[in-house]
Amino acid sequence: MTIMLIPIITTVGVAALTCWLAYLALRYLLPRVPNPMQARQAARDRVLSDPLDYVRAWIVHIAPSRLKLQQQMQATQAKVNRATEREQHIMTSFKDGKEPTFGFKVTAITLFVLWIVAIVSAFMIDVPIINSVSGGNVLFGVLGTILLLGMPIIASVLLGHFFGKRRAGEMAPIWFSVAVTVILAVVVSIVAILTSLAPIRAEVEYADTIRKAQQQLTMYKEDGDQNAILYAEQNLKDLQAQQQRSAEWNQALVPIAATAEFAAGFFFPLALPLLLLVDAQGSRRKSQASLAASANALTNQRAREYARLSAKFQRLGLTQLALQQHLATVNAENTGDAAPATAIGDARGQVAEELLAQAPVTRPQAEGPSGGEDKAITAEIVTTGEHQPVAPASREEAPRRGPAPATQQAATPSTPVTLLERDSDLPDRSFDLS
Repeated sequence: MTIMLIPIITTVGVAALTCWLAYLALRYLLPRVPNPMQARQAARDRVLSDPLDYVRAWIVHIAPSRLKLQQQMQATQAKVNRATEREQHIMTSFKDGKEPTFGFKVTAITLFVLWIVAIVSAFMIDVPIINSVSGGNVLFGVLGTILLLGMPIIASVLLGHFFGKRRAGEMAPIWFSVAVTVILAVVVSIVAILTSLAPIRAEVEYADTIRKAQQQLTMYKEDGDQNAILYAEQNLKDLQAQQQRSAEWNQALVPIAATAEFAAGFFFPLALPLLLLVDAQGSRRKSQASLAASANALTNQRAREYARLSAKFQRLGLTQLALQQHLATVNAENTGDAAPATAIGDARGQVAEELLAQAPVTRPQAEGPSGGEDKAITAEIVTTGEHQPVAPASREEAPRRGPAPATQQAATPSTPVTLLERDSDLPDRSFDLS
């Protein structure tokens, strides 16, 4: 019986201890937990008590994100400047620093593509020839082909360079003729050497096949089979004819590929700057698109932050004019102006002085008490203009004062319009804490 009571007593004791601890927690800890409603009300009270300080805190709060966007924008602008400088540097390689026409671009790039095709074709033609001459050594064949292909390329580039100097008047005609003669002689000698070596490729390619046909013919002659002998002789003649046609075709391909490579090589110095210009223009356009995206992101961030601040002031019952005044004050503080608090008051006082100057002209003093009332109203605007607009009590006194003159009614509404005008970039400098 005692053993059965122990678990029950333990359970009841733990439950009682838990309830007691919960009661203590609710009694001692709950009053110390801040009420969300009270916290919001306290925040509102702090803003209402000192809106200018809240604007300062808001400027500091949004400064890091805005500074990050501005840094990204500056980095993108630097990329745009580098791409533009690169494009301008490439433009100096063209005549008069102007971009070539579209037709010239198409011609130069087309011949550049043909030059690449000619080089690839010449490489495929010359490698077997040189490989056959070098005894089947592939490494020597590739190296020799590269050297032989490099000579027409060097010749065409040098010839284009000398032609440009001759056109600019930097090279005498006699020396230009000598240079052209030497270059053409070197190219022709290289082409002649390759053409003379072209039949060796056909001999090497058909050597094993012709050898087998000759061996079969010899065997058939030993057997005395006349039909087999005639077949072997015809097969041998066909193979020799194929070898001859291959040699002639190789001899024709070598000068054709070399000539195409040499002729199209003149456009290599022209096509290369065009390709570089196309790449630079593409980089510039891409950088400009990134710059526009960064500017849009910065503008959107400014609009969002200002919209939130404006909605905050509106919910608290503060006027948008007060918001603009506080932003102007913070901007003046950050930019180091001498009298930041009186910037808007000076504008307001200037408007009041203009009204005061116009009052005697629009209503003569002989009209009686109304003229004195107009001066009193103008003096009130001057007195209150340095700090805030006229209090609503002035509107209650309006029936006693009587209707305002037409000139005053036309001039008075312009005052808040002038005060609300501000530079569109005013908030942009409001977070500059330097």
